Order: sequence, then C-alpha cells, then structure tokens
Amino acid sequence: MVYLEKKDINGYPYWYAIKKVRINGKPKRLWQLYLGTAERIAECIRASKTRPTTKLKSFQYGKNAALLDVCQDLGFIEVVDKHAKMERVHGLTCGEYMILIIMGRCDKPISKNAMQKWFKKSCMGLLWKFKHKLSSQNFLNHMKRVDKKREKIEDDIAKVLIDVGLLPHSLVLDESNFPTCIENLDGKQKLPQKCKSKQHRNDKNHVALGLVVSAENIPFLHNVYEANNHDSKQFPKILDNLVKRLTKLHVDTESLVLIFDKGNNSEPNIQKVMESMHVLGAVKPDQVKELMNVPLSKYDYLYTNEKGHEIIGYRTKRALFGYDFTIVVTYNKQTYKRQVRTYEKNKQKIFEKLKDLNRRLRSKRSKRDRSSVEREINDIIRKDMRAVVKCNVKKKNSKFKIVYRTDKTAENERFDRFGKNIIFTDMHHWHSKKISKSYNSKYLIEEDFKWFNNDALISLTPIFSRLDKSIRMHVFLCVMGMLFYRYLFWKLRGFKMSGQRILEELEEIRIGVVRQNKSGKGQLVFEEMTPLQMRLFSFLDLGRFIEE
Repeated sequence: MVYLEKKDINGYPYWYAIKKVRINGKPKRLWQLYLGTAERIAECIRASKTRPTTKLKSFQYGKNAALLDVCQDLGFIEVVDKHAKMERVHGLTCGEYMILIIMGRCDKPISKNAMQKWFKKSCMGLLWKFKHKLSSQNFLNHMKRVDKKREKIEDDIAKVLIDVGLLPHSLVLDESNFPTCIENLDGKQKLPQKCKSKQHRNDKNHVALGLVVSAENIPFLHNVYEANNHDSKQFPKILDNLVKRLTKLHVDTESLVLIFDKGNNSEPNIQKVMESMHVLGAVKPDQVKELMNVPLSKYDYLYTNEKGHEIIGYRTKRALFGYDFTIVVTYNKQTYKRQVRTYEKNKQKIFEKLKDLNRRLRSKRSKRDRSSVEREINDIIRKDMRAVVKCNVKKKNSKFKIVYRTDKTAENERFDRFGKNIIFTDMHHWHSKKISKSYNSKYLIEEDFKWFNNDALISLTPIFSRLDKSIRMHVFLCVMGMLFYRYLFWKLRGFKMSGQRILEELEEIRIGVVRQNKSGKGQLVFEEMTPLQMRLFSFLDLGRFIEE
C-alpha cells in the first residue's frame, strides 16, 4: 500500500509518499516520492481545486495543410469550378468536393459513403464549416459533372506547372494495370477486363493506366484503357494525346526526349515518336546479339550509382527500327551476381520438380499418358527457361521417364546477358553517362505505380465502381493526388529529404482542441514540434489555414 511518511532533515519536516510490500513476510520499500513540506502540499491541493480542467482532442494537421497549400498553388479548386460551371451547392463548390476526395484518398482507401465520417475525424472538420452532410450521392453527382471536363482540367493544371518553372525537357512513359473488385460484368462496360496481371491477380478484372511524368516525376498526362489491350498497341494513342496537350501548352516537342521501356518497342511506334520528339529506349539482347559478346575489357567507366556500384558501358551505333541509333550497353557487376543467383535458384527448383515427377511416374499406380506428362513439364519449365533446360519424354516397360539436361551453349549466352542493359537513342551528342542515367530515371514512374498500391499514400485500389466513367474519374482523382504529392516534394526539394520522409514529418504535425471546463470556449493549439517540423511548417506557412 501507499502511505505518507515524515522525515526530519536538518531540523525541518519533509513528507514522502512511500509504497511498501511484504516479501517472505518482511516489509520492503518499492519506491518513494518526495512531496515537500506541509505548506507546499497544501498549496498544491488548493491549486488543483481552482485550476480549470482541460480537455484535449488532437488531429493530424501537417499533411492535410500541405495538400491544401499545393491546392492553392495550383489553383485546383478554381480550375475545376471554372470548367464544371456549377454553382455552390449546400456550402461546397464542385472543386471543393473534389479536393476532399483527393485528401481522403491520400489519407487511406476510403469510399464516398465514409467521407462524412473521415471529415469529422480529420482536421478538415475544424477548417471548413458548412451545414450539409457529405453524402455519397453528392460526391457522385459532382464527379459526374467533372468527368466530362477531365482533360481540360489537366490541361490547365499542366499550364500552371509550366508557369511555375516545371517546363518538361524529358518525359517518361509507362503503363501498368490494377485489379478491381468488379465481378459479373454486364457487357456494357469496356474498361474492366481479364489480363496478365502485374500483381499476379489473374483471377480479377483489371483496369490499365498509362502515365507520362516529367523529369521531376510530376504527372503530365494519364490515360485509362482496357486492361486486355497490349501496352504497345495503346502507346500510339497515349503519344497522340501527349503531343496534343504539349501543343496546346506551346511546348516545343522537337526538343523533348521521350523515355519508355522495351515493352512498347515496334517500328511503327518508334517512327511515330521520331516524328515529333527524340527517343530514349531499350532493346532486348536478341536484337543485338553480337554486342553481347563484346568483352568487358572494351567497356569504359561511366559512373558510380547511389548504391556504390560501378556502372561501365560500351558505346556504338547500329540500325534499329529503320533508324541509325547510338547504342550504349551498360554493365553492373552487382546486378550480374544477383541475376545469376536468381537463375541458379530457378533452375534448381525446376530440376527438383522434374526429379519428383520421375519418382511419381515410376509408381506402380501411375497411369499417365504422354500428353498429360508433357503438359506438366510445360508447367514446370517456365517459358523463359525452355531454351536452357532441355527435356525429353521416353517410355520404357509401359512407364514414362523424363530425361533432362542443361544446354550449356544457351546457358552461356544467358550469362553473357546478365547485368547488361542495351539503351538506344537518337541523342547522338549526349555522353554515355547521361544516356544511361536518363534512361534509368524511368524508375521514377515505376515508383509511382508502387505508390498507387500503397494504402498509406495514394492507393488506387480497391476499385468498386462498375461504370467506365466512374472508374475514369476515380483514377483521375488518384493521379491528381499523386501530382499534389510530387509537386509538394519539388517545392521542398531544398530540404534534401525523400518524399516518404517528408510525409512522415508532416503527419507528425498535429493540432489539438483545448477547452477550459465544459463551458469554456475551445482553442486550437499545435502540439510540440521538432526543429525540422517547425522548418517545414514555416516554409509552407501552414498556420495560415487556421487563421483563415
């Protein structure tokens, strides 16, 4: 139990709170707390009775305020309202409804039905006051209005980006697909389709997204299309839309470089790009087999990447797709080692499965026919390994046996390709280092696609909307959310921090509602911030949204 104990020290009485327990029948002191003199204790008791009680409820403020800051910089609400031409309804404009959806999605995957609940739990309930509920139908009505003006809104936002200094000099184009929760299609909607899933969800209907970003990784264009439409076939449509937008913005496309991966390669596609801008891409080793045999001694040092790995390269010229291109073959020793390990691991798995198949075929109960055995072999040996792992089905004494081996010639050719990347471009005056680094910058857009699958950032999934126009609008708002993030990181580029770190610091900036007694008026108070958080807060002037 806890009790008070008085101690006389130098003739003066002092009080302590002490807790003792019995251990093995003997009292033992666990802890003691110094309280002070009797007068000090009495003063504390009087103060506790007169001090008003404080109630506190806090909200995440920093990230939401930063997104509002970007919204103001880009004039997003004004742009949407201008094109939607819809008057303020129930306290909010069409643009304000859209920014709420973007901010909610940047917080977590959230449905329109849950927006009212999210609004009340977020700091937006403190910043925006209006009398109407955020019903799902209101959101859908406004989204329907905006859907017809998506491209014009993107045009205006792109113009703002250029005006603030984000004129694109190179653009990266890539495509990906995302699973939906849409089943039992009625045939009227075209977007959700079965396809080869990049997330290995072949059981789901998917939606495909083509994205074009600048060197600063800010989206300049997006295109939603049927997932069963091959990327290379969709490429010219995306390119046409891109050239159309850049022409509207008075951007000289002839000085632009378009970067894309080898999945879009074809002679018509390359020719189409060359008609309006420059090309920077990659090709498969099969298209330049002779370059795979060039000894590494003829490669030159290019640079050391962020991981500390040396990148070397071999430069030459070759005719590809009907044009003379400069080709740079880059080599990364660490990538070579990783690919060899993966290859050996996959080959070992195949041999183990073939060995197990032989064991099962020897069983007395086995009644397999040749076609079923060959089908299982095709399932075991992946398509990309069939040139290396050779396999024959033989029959002896009514039993089948698998004879398999490694084709050493094909395996050596595979090893010659590991660690290498074959890049081509018509920018003949560029240094090999710039060619390599510029092509590798496409990891930026690959990172965007990863973010679209991250619930804590700006998740594009899950997709429940069944109508094509609703899906397009949903993707449009998610892309706008990504654009907000990337613009924010560009604005804070002087802080030399990753985007992930910036968001983590902003999310730690919280605001609390403090109320003195039940009848007291509530006040907004910021929680204690670190020096870095204070710098971010000051740089973005986040306090102004409270003052407004």
